[in-house]
Amino acid sequence: MLWFDFFLITGGEAPGFIRFDESLDHDWFEQFGAERMSRSYQRGQFNNFLKPVPGRRNEAIECLAYNVAAMTVLDIRNWDQLEKSQIESRQKREKLDYFK
Repeated sequence: MLWFDFFLITGGEAPGFIRFDESLDHDWFEQFGAERMSRSYQRGQFNNFLKPVPGRRNEAIECLAYNVAAMTVLDIRNWDQLEKSQIESRQKREKLDYFK
């Protein structure tokens, strides 16, 4: 199973669920599917990896991979919770600035 399989298979509003905006055009989805899973046997183990399809652009899937990596590094699991904490932090700063 590849890293993004979890995001695509998960149903409903579970953690890791990805919503594709309706404004995304056909070209974006073509790029998203521009890599195919390949399997190789090395050192006694099967390894899965993505292999680009020749002649197809793959910027969309690369951007998604970078975004997921950034979310993992920043430990972002819930956008609503992140937004709420940022608003609270901003309100605290504004309150402190007011009393100075």
